[in-house]
Amino acid sequence: YVAQSYQSTGVLGLTASLPQGTLMNGSGNLVFTITGTPTSSGVASFAVTFGGQSCTLNVSVLQPNISSLNCAGVITNGQVTGGQVVSNRTSTLGYTGGNGAMYVAQSYQSTGVLGLTASLPQGTLMNGSGNLVFTITGTPTSSGVASFAVTFGGQSCSFIINVIPPVGSISTLNCAGAVISGILTDGINASNVTATINYTGGNTGYYASQTVNSTIGGGGTNTLNLTANLSSGSLNYGNGSLVYTISGIPAQAGAVTFLITLGGQTCILNLTSLCNFAATTINDVTNPTTGRIWMDRNLGANNVALSSTSQNAYGDFFQWGRAADNHQCRTSPTTATLSSVDQPAHGNFILAANNPNDWRSPQNANLWQGVSGVNNPCPIGYRLPTETELNSERLSWTTSNSAGAFASVLKLVVAGDRDENNGGYNQNLTAGSDGGYWTSTVNGNESRIMEISSNSASFSSRNRASGFSVRCIKN
Repeated sequence: YVAQSYQSTGVLGLTASLPQGTLMNGSGNLVFTITGTPTSSGVASFAVTFGGQSCTLNVSVLQPNISSLNCAGVITNGQVTGGQVVSNRTSTLGYTGGNGAMYVAQSYQSTGVLGLTASLPQGTLMNGSGNLVFTITGTPTSSGVASFAVTFGGQSCSFIINVIPPVGSISTLNCAGAVISGILTDGINASNVTATINYTGGNTGYYASQTVNSTIGGGGTNTLNLTANLSSGSLNYGNGSLVYTISGIPAQAGAVTFLITLGGQTCILNLTSLCNFAATTINDVTNPTTGRIWMDRNLGANNVALSSTSQNAYGDFFQWGRAADNHQCRTSPTTATLSSVDQPAHGNFILAANNPNDWRSPQNANLWQGVSGVNNPCPIGYRLPTETELNSERLSWTTSNSAGAFASVLKLVVAGDRDENNGGYNQNLTAGSDGGYWTSTVNGNESRIMEISSNSASFSSRNRASGFSVRCIKN
């Protein structure tokens, strides 16, 4: 006999197929293969006509049914990563109370993290306990938790897949354009100091927390005891920013750098630690010979000198004509950009290697002139002395050298200097051996100082970008 097939009625969707074969002589059997997907439970009927005879073959179609579905115990093979196509991933759910019925293919869309599909192919339940194996496909839109609400065999539950973030990756990291909030000052614990660094090309990936040590001026160890701290998080897709919190107590003023590395990119974050410029204590001393009243210490000095080499009495190094704007601190950062105004918008020590070696261009010889003079760095009621006034003090000393300077009521010290060419110390005058004190007196493109050494004390003209000590006289 030839192959033949019959379509179901009642419950639709099934086909009973009889392959070609040969009848037995006498009694025998016809074996039909049932295929297809029943549309419901119930009875599927097949009207069979064969060998001159007809009958109806009835097949009971069971509704798949289970007693429990264990979503909490779901097992997913491997990791699923946000933003990446899922491949070869399955989630297996156990069940109990299966009735051996066939079930149709079905699929479920994720919620929470979107973009995933859990697909269950057509199959047959075990009688009793068994497993449903879902194939996971798609591309998760982010990291987080993808949830699938499954209804099967009269039971419902939700299983989850933890979607991990990808490893963070970016295209650029812009330290040069970092936005700095707050101020670093040497000796003071950093508070509310942050650096916001923009990036491009983020991939929504994860980045770990960071603690980056500082270096001074671009090299060396973490002698400043500062750190730039970044909390863990996830990158934006495309452009975004990272906020580093600066913590610690700067050991000194100057340039502070952090080598920032994230997402395959590296850049150098530059900050500045300002010097801790506090108002100098005002105590007066009077020279009985000249009758003039002076402050008893240099500007920026912590105390009155105990010797001509007392480092705590050295004080600050001012560039002639500049206000007390932090440039005078010994560790203030430098810049080679001259200022066109009397009050630069920064506290850097301005280098001036070319004639006329002045921090200001064009020059202004009218600074520091009198108690009301522009940029007078002295306390109210005090000013820079003229050369004549400071020379009168020198003439009253027992000896015209560093010994006589310290033995005087002013107790002057030999603090060295700061060079106008490179910002270095003791380039021209060596601390502990030589010192220099500015006067308000100008001489052409230069200004006058009193130089002190173990051999002599005399006056000379110096470049205004040089850094020397200041002792204030009462007006």
